[in-house]
Amino acid sequence: LARLQNIEKEKLPLDYYWIDAGWYGKAGPNMDEFSPQWGSQAGDWSVNRDTFPNGIKDISDTAHAQGKKFLLWVEPERAVYGTPVTLEHPEWFLGKKTNKASLLLNLGNPQARAWCTDLVADLIIEQGLDCYRQDFNISPLPFWQANDTSNRVGMTEIRYVEGLYSFLDELRRRFPNLLIDNCAGGGR
Repeated sequence: LARLQNIEKEKLPLDYYWIDAGWYGKAGPNMDEFSPQWGSQAGDWSVNRDTFPNGIKDISDTAHAQGKKFLLWVEPERAVYGTPVTLEHPEWFLGKKTNKASLLLNLGNPQARAWCTDLVADLIIEQGLDCYRQDFNISPLPFWQANDTSNRVGMTEIRYVEGLYSFLDELRRRFPNLLIDNCAGGGR
């Protein structure tokens, strides 16, 4: 809230207040997006109560009261093995399930996609998002290729991309006024 208070005090002409990486997980306080542990918590999309004891909604409410919109960064397609969802549903992820390995949520799997859709929809509602920013800090091709059989080359990728579009279509259906922004590792 201190950042928002300073923005208001200094009358900075911002349309959006943006919370980037580091708002989630349970690795202790992530004071900002530059804290080193934010990447290791990917996949645990619960609000980090060490960093945000009252959640994020009070921040979006304050931004809205100041006439600003609120943007939250999320990276739902990547998860680090060992986060709760990777242990509860390993079948939803592509990649080697080894300690702290990055995994790819298989959006070609209808159950995984439904979970992801509900997860993001809940964040939009509960945290007061006006803009959902989806990042993607992983190269998916090796994961897709490793999942294909020799007589079905490319099928994992096709189903994944179809799932991604279904996910985005469902967000648009549920939240027609939501702005969706996406990037991949800072534009890589």
